[in-house]
Amino acid sequence: MDYSQEYKQKLVSADEAVKLIKSGDWVDYGWCNGTVDVLDQALAKRTDELKNVNLRGGILLKPLAVFAREDAGEHFTWNSWHMSGIERKLIARGCAYYSPIRYSELLMSGRCCNDHGCADG
Repeated sequence: MDYSQEYKQKLVSADEAVKLIKSGDWVDYGWCNGTVDVLDQALAKRTDELKNVNLRGGILLKPLAVFAREDAGEHFTWNSWHMSGIERKLIARGCAYYSPIRYSELLMSGRCCNDHGCADG
């Protein structure tokens, strides 16, 4: 099978994709203009179903849909490796944290030592 057919088999809607996210999960959300609006909006629709979902990214260029509600911090926490003004406002609301990291550590931070053990095996 060529890559395009394999891609088509795996392709799902944003609403289907965010159904995989569970309470307590960590979700890499993207950086700058790499934050996917349609996924953000789909996840925002599930706010009432979720608690303690940690989102990770940096340098937001626009507000996220998941933080539009006043009670968003009861459901989602933003963890930023590099802060924009938007993220500083989320900190002031109590639903975001600055996570200092050296860029050389980025790869390792996503691979190792989550609650279920090391992601590499």
